[in-house]
Amino acid sequence: YTGFVTRKVKPAAGKKLRRELAIAAQEKLIVASAGGGRSGYTLLSNVIEAVHLLANSQQIRLEMFTGPFRDDGEFKKLSANSTKRIRIRRFTKRFLDYLSAADVSVSLAGYNTCMNLLVTRVPALVYPYLRQREQRLRVEKIKKFLPVKILQDIDLNPISLGDHIRQMLGASRPSNGVALNLDGAENSARYLIEWMG
Repeated sequence: YTGFVTRKVKPAAGKKLRRELAIAAQEKLIVASAGGGRSGYTLLSNVIEAVHLLANSQQIRLEMFTGPFRDDGEFKKLSANSTKRIRIRRFTKRFLDYLSAADVSVSLAGYNTCMNLLVTRVPALVYPYLRQREQRLRVEKIKKFLPVKILQDIDLNPISLGDHIRQMLGASRPSNGVALNLDGAENSARYLIEWMG
């Protein structure tokens, strides 16, 4: 066993990005994502509506990444909601930086996303894609290490999502790293080098 394979967070990357985005200390940053973009449209569209509701009482910024394979029509509908405080893009190469900067993440429960949540320790709302059984199994495991709320179908409406986001905004990141081996790539490389030597 070599451990989970995940990228590492650069120190202070989140603080640096918040400065770049000119996010004030009192503003809350929500990062919403849907992996590759072949699913999760309902989640993302309801997040946008929930953020509109929350904006009446809190200073909120939303950075949304729909996934590079998002259907063009769906992407166009989501993008129509862009404002000064809501930015919608297909993807970013700096996704880990965004999670490091975020106050809350809202996402599906794919492998890469869950590993990113663990390494950044961001409080998260996670909706397991029901057609992939392993997503629910995965998020049930990671909730032991992070402030995580597992979303159900019944939660996919603006009011419920807004309530869950508001509650999760009160959560804080674990101050220490999670008690999991996240060095799978490095360990695998080391074992291979030893084996070849």
